Amino acid sequence: MFTGLSQRVTRPGILLLGCVALAAVQVAPLRAQPVTNGLRFVLQADGLTGYANGDPVAAWPDLSGQGLDVSQGNAAQRPTYISGALNGLPVVRFDGGDWLTRDNVVGSLLTSTNQATAYVVVKQIGSDPYNTTLFWGTPTNRLLIHTTWGDWLSFQHGNAESGGGGGVSWWQPAGWDDQWHVVEFVRNGPNWDCAVGGAGQGRGNAADTPEINETRTLWICNDQWGNTHSGDLAELLIYDRALTRDERGQVAAYLGTKYALPIAPSVLADMNCDGAVNFDDINPFVLALSGVAGYYESLPGCNLLNGDVDCDGAVTFDDIGGFVACLSGDCHCP
Repeated sequence: MFTGLSQRVTRPGILLLGCVALAAVQVAPLRAQPVTNGLRFVLQADGLTGYANGDPVAAWPDLSGQGLDVSQGNAAQRPTYISGALNGLPVVRFDGGDWLTRDNVVGSLLTSTNQATAYVVVKQIGSDPYNTTLFWGTPTNRLLIHTTWGDWLSFQHGNAESGGGGGVSWWQPAGWDDQWHVVEFVRNGPNWDCAVGGAGQGRGNAADTPEINETRTLWICNDQWGNTHSGDLAELLIYDRALTRDERGQVAAYLGTKYALPIAPSVLADMNCDGAVNFDDINPFVLALSGVAGYYESLPGCNLLNGDVDCDGAVTFDDIGGFVACLSGDCHCP
């Protein structure tokens, strides 16, 4: 289930402090990414070196090549480095009272006007329903990720105030609390998709776009309203474009393998998500063509984009010929 999302100040504000890095840290090289085209911001906990278990993290380097490092100048508000927490790899733990920022970030360094893709490897600790992962912008112009907000996964890209049309949210899947998840958000024009562990969570539609020429503060695990995060963060990837279906599969598989987390298989033309392509996929494919909401209501957890056999980012009548070819065993992106 998904819906458009409007957000105003709903929690007590926390004093927001500007910060600068107080100490230089060594940075490990960027681990091999399967898709680097459009990759604009990268945080990897295993990209931090020189930290021991339990150390406060003063600065977390951006490994995208743009150098958008985030930091915390107040020692009492620094997150904690936790070694060997996920598949033998470290994570960064936020306790709801710590965060990282970078001032003077131009929006175009992070995103484009009407396309964006984000991946978050995250664990929410406990049942706190208000967890901000990333925020850039203002109340009426923002790039924002909540995992979660009022138990909704939220992706905002534009004006998400009431009636603004710049955000979509999806109800968190079962077993969310205290578990690790690979969360994927994609905006491609008016179409917004979310997947958790490779399982589609539905498609929303919203039209507003961000003003990417503005210069604002970039926040990690906080926003300008004082909504923070209680949990662990292992990796965060931001792309300035909508990744194709195949690219999304590559990135999800990379993250699943790296962190030993389950990723639902994505099989081209497998519309009922049974792992095979056969005549049983015909009716679900027709349903996808008839309406996105009906498809996800009938097949929750399936990924509608399995029907995007021409790999243009949408399931339309242009996919019919390719779908028929898949039924005959000739199944591939153009």
